[in-house]
Amino acid sequence: MLRRKPQQQQKQLCEYQTYKKRISYTQEKCQKNLYSRDKN
Repeated sequence: MLRRKPQQQQKQLCEYQTYKKRISYTQEKCQKNLYSRDKN
């Protein structure tokens, strides 16, 4: 069985969190755009 180094695990977790943040940021931007478009 392949044993992963803790550092590798940590790196993946970090990248995953960054990815999630980017996704939520994009969604937020989309919602803001829709909202401002509705206001006009």
